[in-house]
Amino acid sequence: MAGFLFASGACKRPAHKTEHTLPHSVAHYPHAADRFILLVRKQLTAPDPAEVEQEIMCEGERVSRVLGDAETSIRLRSALDTAYSRRVDSLAFQRVGRALEGRVLGTGDHVCDSLIAAADRTDPIVPVRQQERP
Repeated sequence: MAGFLFASGACKRPAHKTEHTLPHSVAHYPHAADRFILLVRKQLTAPDPAEVEQEIMCEGERVSRVLGDAETSIRLRSALDTAYSRRVDSLAFQRVGRALEGRVLGTGDHVCDSLIAAADRTDPIVPVRQQERP
C-alpha cells in the first residue's frame, strides 16, 4: 500500500512539492487526508514520536482502504506538503528522526485493526453529498 510513503521515517521530513493534478477522489472525499495531517503535526511535538508514527502508518492504511493505493499515494504526498509548511519544523524533524532510528513499525498482522476501528468511529471517511444538477 502506501508503505513507501512511510518507510524508514518518510514522515521525518517535508515532502517535495511537485506540480500535479488533483486526484478524482478530492471531489468525493475532500476530507480523507485531514486526520493524517493532524497526526503528522501531532508527531512533531509528541512525547513518543514512534507511537504517533504507528498511528500515521495505520491512517495511511485506512485511507487506502477507501481510496485505493494510487489515490492514497497522491493524496498523502499532497497532505505531507500541507502538514510540513513551517520552517521551524526542521528541529522537530531531527527529534522525530532520532526517536524513529532503529524502530521497526508496520501495518501487517492486524497491527492497525483497533486504531482503524477507533478512527472509523470518531472520524469516518465518507463521501460528501454531491448536489443534484437541475
